[in-house]
Amino acid sequence: MTPSDGGTDVTESFRLASSPLTSLYYWVFGGWLRQRRNLRDMTKTLNRIKDVVEA
Repeated sequence: MTPSDGGTDVTESFRLASSPLTSLYYWVFGGWLRQRRNLRDMTKTLNRIKDVVEA
């Protein structure tokens, strides 16, 4: 969280260490689907926080 004009900016992130094993997971086991789900779920979480704070 960081202060900004008129409020606070909230950022959520996820980092998976880069390695040959994670590259294999990404391409063979559908890691791109997990990445898409993570982005969708993080957006939902941030929107829920916003709704509660602005209520």
